[in-house]
Amino acid sequence: MKSPLLEASAPAPDMRTRIFARIRWHALMDMHIGIIPLPVYGLMLICVLALIATGQILHDISVMIALLALFGFSCAELGARMPGLRNIGGPVIVTTFLPAWLVYAHWLPTDLTQAIVEFWRSTNVVCLFIASVAVGSVLSMER
Repeated sequence: MKSPLLEASAPAPDMRTRIFARIRWHALMDMHIGIIPLPVYGLMLICVLALIATGQILHDISVMIALLALFGFSCAELGARMPGLRNIGGPVIVTTFLPAWLVYAHWLPTDLTQAIVEFWRSTNVVCLFIASVAVGSVLSMER
């Protein structure tokens, strides 16, 4: 006859699969592209590609933040993984010059480039970025 204590201490097979799934989910959430966790990055990529494919990309701030963060962190990750380039500032070089070259070569859809240009012209996000960098630099200084 089995003891009730032994039966209660062993997790059920369903419980084991849930624990494994939770551990796997946390492992996926610990992998990042830039500061974006991998599952969130995948979801953002699917949403942005769907907007680009349907031609419904808007120059709203929420869409542009997602788009620019997605492509900026992707370029930085690409530059960080290139063998010769990563030692001489690859993430910054690729993030700066790859999008410019893609626009020059007409490899990006015109709807996408027009939405980004309209966003930069219609908002003062550059001033906000410069102010954020300045304030962040001052606040990070030692007393």
